Amino acid sequence: MYKVLIIGSDPNELNTLATTVTWKDHNLELIGSLLDKERALRLLETTAVDILIISIPSPHWDGIELLRLLRSRKLNTRCIFLADYGDFGNVQKAIPLGIENFLLKPVEPQVLLETLLGTVEKLRQTSAPRISYELLPASVSTGFENEFPPFQIDPELEKMMINQEYSRCHSYLDQLFSRVSRSAGASLAIMRNYVIELVIFIINLMRSYNIDVSAMIGDSAALFYNILNFQNIHDLHIWTQGFMHSAIKAMDNRNLHFSPCIARAVAHIEKNFSQDISLKTMAYDLNINAAYLGQLFKAETGQLFSAYLNQIRIENAKKLLLNTPLALNDISQQCGYTNISYFYNIFKKHTGQTPSQYRKAKAI
Repeated sequence: MYKVLIIGSDPNELNTLATTVTWKDHNLELIGSLLDKERALRLLETTAVDILIISIPSPHWDGIELLRLLRSRKLNTRCIFLADYGDFGNVQKAIPLGIENFLLKPVEPQVLLETLLGTVEKLRQTSAPRISYELLPASVSTGFENEFPPFQIDPELEKMMINQEYSRCHSYLDQLFSRVSRSAGASLAIMRNYVIELVIFIINLMRSYNIDVSAMIGDSAALFYNILNFQNIHDLHIWTQGFMHSAIKAMDNRNLHFSPCIARAVAHIEKNFSQDISLKTMAYDLNINAAYLGQLFKAETGQLFSAYLNQIRIENAKKLLLNTPLALNDISQQCGYTNISYFYNIFKKHTGQTPSQYRKAKAI
């Protein structure tokens, strides 16, 4: 069974959540419903909790702190946030930290169950062959006694989006909405929930490629308000199609001509060049063998990983030299070089000048 923990600040709400689902009927075990985040963290560190349900906010914490602690300690617990209309600011902070979905309070029992079943299916897929439930015939069993299969995002969707396959992406959405609309027990609330999970996936996908999400979505609180205010599935379908179209266009403008793995590696370097980055740590983050990543990186970029990283760092150092009065030691640190002598050597190798000479020459 998969272990579930609920954390919140309202005893009545916790009791309602704990009794809403017949846990054992769905291969789930509720191991606790806690008001104390410190007790929750201790339990998370000593027990293999698979799914964490966090109700936000509370008078003393907003759930984000706990989520950050989970991620910093490499705890891979799947998290579901429950939020009021006024809590979308916290939801915005939670998305980059990795949440499965957020549900609007008060939570409809069927919506909570659908989200839990979808999360269980993701957990199952970590140790089983991946299956696209979106594309299965209606007669295929999912292993759950439920009106329709738990929502799963097709693993091919990322490739379809970064390759700007508009028609395939639109067909994917058409199949999703059509399947849910034809299913017994489907509701607008469940469809909204599916769309929110899909939007969270797309936002995180864009961030992973270092794309400025705010330029496309603006105020994320307004984005979620918009989704939750649709009154029929048809209008929600049209809106979701437009959102995905805009996301693909943003990726098209980004000119993602690398494979998904290397595009992510390049985006990670461009975003985090000031940090201590190595091929080994990046391979760990991308869940890929370091030697293979190095070979793939060289084949697609034409450069060794270390050479590409130094190129990005030196280009940023040149901008800081020309556009800021920062001391050379500060520039070295901001560009990821903790050893200023090494920074001097690499800079001169790339430009033929020392940092001081470069700044002086360009200022003339």
